[in-house]
Amino acid sequence: MPNKADRALEPSPSGTQTFDRAMTILRLVAEQDAAGLRLVDAVRQLQLNKATTHRLLLALMREGLIAQDPDTKTYRLGFELFALGMAASRRFNIKDMCEPSLLRLAEQTGETIYLSVRSGHDAVCLARETGSNPIQTLTLAVGDRRPLGVGAGSLALLAALEADQIEQAIIANQDRVQRYSPVFSADLLRQLVTETRRRGYSLNDGAITAGMKAVGVPIFNRYRHVEAALSIAAVDAHMKPDRQEVLVGLLREECARIEKSWSANA
Repeated sequence: MPNKADRALEPSPSGTQTFDRAMTILRLVAEQDAAGLRLVDAVRQLQLNKATTHRLLLALMREGLIAQDPDTKTYRLGFELFALGMAASRRFNIKDMCEPSLLRLAEQTGETIYLSVRSGHDAVCLARETGSNPIQTLTLAVGDRRPLGVGAGSLALLAALEADQIEQAIIANQDRVQRYSPVFSADLLRQLVTETRRRGYSLNDGAITAGMKAVGVPIFNRYRHVEAALSIAAVDAHMKPDRQEVLVGLLREECARIEKSWSANA
């Protein structure tokens, strides 16, 4: 139990502040993927004292939103979040609506096709479809998260946001992006966003996995807000400049088809 000294370190949080802190913890846990979140890292990221941070973690554990690994003592997402996500997916149904496009692209290109959506300052892989080519670039599994801007689909999502949202995401992720490649930095992400907007599609030219390239195109809703992104990943030999343009054309066709379907069903 926290002592008086612990409680005196900060004022009692309001309900809204507590909720904001809890959401921040959930996002921090999600960002760690399989590694899990350590208590010391949660304290540092939240900039709270250890006792307050521990109380928040215990509250989330009681609700099943996070779970603690008995061996490593790190925190991971809990089953209740999975259940809530399944319930939400039945309403939004983005994956099901995009699945025919993923299947067509995989059949037409033989490559690996990804569907990504934004979650805060991250991109989440919502679906993946593999083609017939013997060498596939399986750099993302369904459910994997990456900072916005890291990867073709993720970069397509970032570049499609408003300017202030782009800058907020870049600043928020500037310490995380180098986990994926030492070349990543806030300045590089700004440059990639500019190039993506000028080009009209995103390009990951082997920044994460050597010998692999990927291109991505955003999908917008009827209000021209970005909802998701489709991307194609392939080995360098399958992504020469001429074929790259062909693949981007196929992506654009499918994104336009999805956007038309969403508008018709809105």
